[in-house]
Amino acid sequence: MHCLISVPSISPRSIDLPAPRTRQAWNFLKTVTFVTVIVMTCHQVASAQLQFGQPTPVLGDVNGGSDNWETNVSSDQLTIYFYSNRAGLGQIYTSSRNSLDDPWGEAVEIIELHDDAGFSGSPDVSSDGLTMVYNSLRSGGLGARDIWMTTRDSTTDPWGEPTNLGEPINSGTFEGWPTLSHDQLSLYYTSSRNLENELVVSHRESLDAPWTEPVGLGIQGGNADISADGLTLFYVTDGPYGAYDIWMMTRDDVSSEFGNPVALPEPINSSSDDFSPNLSDDGSTFYFYSRGTVWQAAVVPEPSGGLLSIMAALCLAVCRRRSMAAV
Repeated sequence: MHCLISVPSISPRSIDLPAPRTRQAWNFLKTVTFVTVIVMTCHQVASAQLQFGQPTPVLGDVNGGSDNWETNVSSDQLTIYFYSNRAGLGQIYTSSRNSLDDPWGEAVEIIELHDDAGFSGSPDVSSDGLTMVYNSLRSGGLGARDIWMTTRDSTTDPWGEPTNLGEPINSGTFEGWPTLSHDQLSLYYTSSRNLENELVVSHRESLDAPWTEPVGLGIQGGNADISADGLTLFYVTDGPYGAYDIWMMTRDDVSSEFGNPVALPEPINSSSDDFSPNLSDDGSTFYFYSRGTVWQAAVVPEPSGGLLSIMAALCLAVCRRRSMAAV
């Protein structure tokens, strides 16, 4: 990682040179300030960007047929939910595997969610596997595409009858690409009620409480995915690499606002359309769609901790030498 620091130059003529003893203290202060700036800057750069391994195509039937995207993996990464129109009508499919090293098994449509009235997609399943939110054009909605919810008693049971989330989540305009927080008390999605394809968030105090009026994040995008710790929000919008790219925003804690968006680096983003981001709950694997294929990439642990340790040790060593010289 390269940390570029710009330090303003000071002309010797602009200040009076201190006496030798005072000059040592002055140099000591400058050293501490400089190293502190390095540590803070490197920390900001490291924490603002995830590091990824080389992406590889997801193996198995997930990539069978055509138009398979909007993937969402279960907490143990042994079940995957996604949109596919392999049967000619866009619906939600699922596939499973016995271990992380196995290819995905046969993809099957979730029949309980099938609706001949139109498209259903963007499934997002809660961490316990018992609640799913998704978007659909099915009949009974408020207008355009709406967000729906379905639940089940156990992960081996079929999904229940879908329920339209109604107002204030849905409106007479487009709503889609929902993603639930780990505690299921926050719902991020895209709505066009105030700004076309704006990322919004709604909250509730408990699982039985009503959703609050959604608040816009001031960003146009879709395909949102909130990390399990609630500190990183991925989404898709116009980007620097291709027509559509994957972006991320981070924050220090769940009560803070997200920081400035950052486009994910290559090879996650490419000159093609890149979308459908999904970070596994343990943060180890990143799934996404690009070039007609569902991909996965290992998430490399951030170097910020080691870097900061090194910089802190350097700071202590330099400060120790400076303080000894000042005596």
